[in-house]
Amino acid sequence: MIKKEIYSVDQVLSEVKSYDAKEGKRFVEFDGDMMKMESQRYRLFKRDGTICVTCKLEGTFFRKERHEHDKQFHFNLYGINENNEEILFTKDHIIPKSKGGKNILSNYQVMCYTCNHIKGNK
Repeated sequence: MIKKEIYSVDQVLSEVKSYDAKEGKRFVEFDGDMMKMESQRYRLFKRDGTICVTCKLEGTFFRKERHEHDKQFHFNLYGINENNEEILFTKDHIIPKSKGGKNILSNYQVMCYTCNHIKGNK
């Protein structure tokens, strides 16, 4: 993973707008990189906040990252746990996909990676 700059929650979420398919993809420049800003994950964090619904850990910053094989950077939300470790935040499917849940905003909740991993497809 290639990791770059860190941004506040407000800096990133202030650029998240409702996506209109007619307008095409919405990109915003962050320190020289064009970032696609209409993802359901960003919209979830803007709608529901950045606190894990299970353990109440708070996501406090975004980091610009990309996998080595990707060309486009994206933002990942992180919080710091009691052991001073960075914990990734995810969009969890309330009704798991394996049980018929849909990939729609109303079926997502904010969850840290640790809690999401424990929850699995329950």
